[in-house]
Amino acid sequence: MRPKTLVYCGLNRCDSFDRLVRKFDVAYGFEAIPELAEQARKRYKSYDNVHIIHGAVGKESSSVEFFIHDNDVASSLGQLGDEYRQETPNKIRVKKKVTVPGINLLSFFKSNGVNWIDLYVSDIQGMDFAVLKILTPYIEQRRIKQIMCETELDSHEYQAYGGIPSNFQSNYEALLGGSYKVIRRQNIQPDWKFQDVTWRLKWQYLFHWHRTRFQQ
Repeated sequence: MRPKTLVYCGLNRCDSFDRLVRKFDVAYGFEAIPELAEQARKRYKSYDNVHIIHGAVGKESSSVEFFIHDNDVASSLGQLGDEYRQETPNKIRVKKKVTVPGINLLSFFKSNGVNWIDLYVSDIQGMDFAVLKILTPYIEQRRIKQIMCETELDSHEYQAYGGIPSNFQSNYEALLGGSYKVIRRQNIQPDWKFQDVTWRLKWQYLFHWHRTRFQQ
């Protein structure tokens, strides 16, 4: 039977990761901010099944520039723009720019034998769809059972983060609509621009998922 696997992109201070990690046989956590990645490594150093990787997930497998905002939860490969600050109460700005390792998740999975994923969580501030799209082969082969991403609402004309691809919810429907269904949408306030959305394989594909788990 294949191991129950968690992939979590954007650990930050590991609050959400910590609530999930003990439910899985193996877990991979990615964090771009150097100090937070080191804290996560120390926190889970006694767990042989937990792998903490420092780097920014994206297209590149080489070093990339990463923008740390004055609220580090908002840190990203992109920068929050003036339109976002004008339209919301959040006046978050870039505090500093650092160079970190870039990680192409598709290459990482192939190199590390990550062939099936039970839960994929992405909270990477505007880069969520761009990274998920890189995993199109896994999505087409239905190798990810459940996906949770921070998405950007289509109800405003601008992108919150500049310098990176679009993260609008309509993008996800085009990529996931054939094999996945939405099972949860985060309750949000009227002025919020982001929403966590969870998808799961449609019921007709879940049977195959569970059958193959016990065959391996």
